Amino acid sequence: MSGNFEVYKDNAGEFRFRLKASNGQNILASEGYKAKSSCMNGIESVKKNASDDVRYEGRRRKEASTRLISKREIIKL
Repeated sequence: MSGNFEVYKDNAGEFRFRLKASNGQNILASEGYKAKSSCMNGIESVKKNASDDVRYEGRRRKEASTRLISKREIIKL
């Protein structure tokens, strides 16, 4: 998997990660996690499951960029 994961705290104080492509574009964004360890587990899950395209779908945002979200996240919505 190419790209880099970036972990950060959002305005609500929750940990989130995003996957950035080599050109700096965000290609995946996570949900919020209370604990940093849970956020890190989320990254490991993405790494483990990334090769299985059936687990992700692209969604277009208002800014016209595509966001990949996990099927698990869709179920939560």
